[in-house]
Amino acid sequence: MIRFRFRRNELAAEIAKLSQRLACAAPTITPDKVSKLEMPLNKQLHRGTRASSSVRKAVA
Repeated sequence: MIRFRFRRNELAAEIAKLSQRLACAAPTITPDKVSKLEMPLNKQLHRGTRASSSVRKAVA
């Protein structure tokens, strides 16, 4: 029982650290990603079709 409490406290501390890192992290959208996405997205918008796999890959 004590072991479970100890593990729970360890996990709570780890969650707190990870939450803080996420709050301070830099955004993942970079100018490079925007430039990769711009042309395929414009083409899709002008055609009126759903996003293709190339657009999905550029977003990821």
